[in-house]
Amino acid sequence: MNLQTILFICGIFISTLSFIMIIPLIFDFFFFNTLSVWECLLPILVTSFVGFLLFFANKTKERPQFNSSDTFLLTTSLWIIVPFFAGLPFYFNKALNFPFIDAWFEAVSALTTTGFTIIKPANSQSLPICITMWRFILCYIGGMGMILMGIIIFPALRIGGMSLFRKESSEKDEKFFPRISQVASRFALVYTLAMVCCAILLKLTGVNTVDSICHTISAISTSGFSTYSNSILEFTNIWSEIVLVIAMILGGTPLLLFVKIWENNLGILLKDQQFKGYIKTLIYFSIIVIVLIWIKTNNSFIESIRYGILNTVSIITTTGFCVNDLSSLGAGVTALFFLISLIGGCTGSASGGIKIFRFQIIIELIKIHIMQLCRPQNLFIPIYKDQKITDQIILSVYTFITLYFFSISIITFILSLFNFDLLTSLSTATATIGNIGIGFGKIIGQNASISSIPWGAKIVLIFGMIFGRLELLTVLALFTSSFWRK
Repeated sequence: MNLQTILFICGIFISTLSFIMIIPLIFDFFFFNTLSVWECLLPILVTSFVGFLLFFANKTKERPQFNSSDTFLLTTSLWIIVPFFAGLPFYFNKALNFPFIDAWFEAVSALTTTGFTIIKPANSQSLPICITMWRFILCYIGGMGMILMGIIIFPALRIGGMSLFRKESSEKDEKFFPRISQVASRFALVYTLAMVCCAILLKLTGVNTVDSICHTISAISTSGFSTYSNSILEFTNIWSEIVLVIAMILGGTPLLLFVKIWENNLGILLKDQQFKGYIKTLIYFSIIVIVLIWIKTNNSFIESIRYGILNTVSIITTTGFCVNDLSSLGAGVTALFFLISLIGGCTGSASGGIKIFRFQIIIELIKIHIMQLCRPQNLFIPIYKDQKITDQIILSVYTFITLYFFSISIITFILSLFNFDLLTSLSTATATIGNIGIGFGKIIGQNASISSIPWGAKIVLIFGMIFGRLELLTVLALFTSSFWRK
């Protein structure tokens, strides 16, 4: 295991983070001037010092060699260490007055695009502009990081059946791009252009420039942060909500498809099995939710359509915008929202959850098994995306889903030890592992804040968010003896 190279790369990421911290500092200095000198400089100085120390202390002339074990450890380390330093601007800001656990929590929530927040909804509109900018910059970075992991790292590590997608991002199979750096730059360009286009559209609907940028980043990165206490309901314009729905759908779509469209492969969206399943899932559940809201509440049919689509898209894409109090829509709608919160978007997107392709594989296996029972003399082979679903992929998918529900059960149990009721514990655990950031109960319901929970529970949620964002097995592999064996 090449620990020196891992520390060297960690130094690069931490140093880069210190330069990114300068962006909100410049805006605050020239336009708002709300921070003192030390509030501005301390996070940058501490972060840059540690980053450059790791960089120069572990730099070698030889080209670093990486194996799968190194990738497991590096990926996990980055998602723990980078939020640690990303939380420093929150910690040193006097207006927030956060203890360090709260600052670290806020940074983890933003970078994993979960959307939990320590900041009380009533205070979200009075935040210093630099803090608002930093929250959404972290969401942008986290969304991009998750997409690159889903396209490059997870398929290579064969996490949860994602080896099916190795061919899509492999330069060997499709000669996609010659270097990973070029892949990352092309994805970053498309990711940013999508945000720019949606922000312009949102601006054209009457939303001010800052809110347009912030909510577009929040929607496409699927973080669900907002600059308002009542979230996107602040925008009473129906066109604003339509733009945000489109942005959330984009957030749950594989970015690889848009890169291929960029490369003049316009028919790829209509051919992609996962994307078609994703759109069908959104349509089917939106219709069900609309009907249930219309029947179970006093809302008009138009309001039912509005709340049905906004809530369904927000939850399935794991964006987690607070549209209205979910528990007020009736027990049936509440139960349905809990179930669809498990689904998630597509792999290769910024969304969390179990992911569409895993459900498609399970459905395909069920169909094959039923066909085999009806015609035992025939041999049926499960196929997904024109590839045979091998026994290894089946085992990976079943292992991931089993571990997913087991993790929810463990976090639910731990939270119950802090005297949270069963609904709150279960909903919080599901929102944590799925990186959804919204649910039911006192902690994550509408107008709720994490700030009041014990620090021990916050630490559980911090590692739960990272655990879920890294597709569970990436972290779990570090706790096996075979991982550390030479």
